[in-house]
Amino acid sequence: MKWVKYEYEEGSILPDGSKVPNIPTLKIMLVRKDIKKFTVGDVVIDTGFDYSLYANTEVSNFLEGLKPVGKIQLKSVKEPIECEVYETEASIVTEDLKQIRKLGKIKIDVPTSIENLTGDALVGREILNSLTLKFDGKYVEILE
Repeated sequence: MKWVKYEYEEGSILPDGSKVPNIPTLKIMLVRKDIKKFTVGDVVIDTGFDYSLYANTEVSNFLEGLKPVGKIQLKSVKEPIECEVYETEASIVTEDLKQIRKLGKIKIDVPTSIENLTGDALVGREILNSLTLKFDGKYVEILE
């Protein structure tokens, strides 16, 4: 079985001094054919997120100038989050940018309100359910 391994991102310390557990991530490449550019970044694995990708500031900036394909309202703990939905090509890549899995065109949810942008982009079940993943608390492995 082919696989790729990603080390967990170190968890942070909360204001009360407690430690957030280490965070499983993947590396994703987004491609904009319209401007012939790409970006690569780590995305947090979030099995509680129903959709493909929830944008952070970097992803939002990368999509600037692209026309949204729709709108969606996401449920949250406080109030619904209004998002514009964009589509772009994506792949899962290694640390040295070798393509592991072509995802094709994915949908990316970008909050319309800047306060709903997070520091980390989130990858959700629309993508995760197409992968065989192994978690061990230190590494995430994608099995082929």
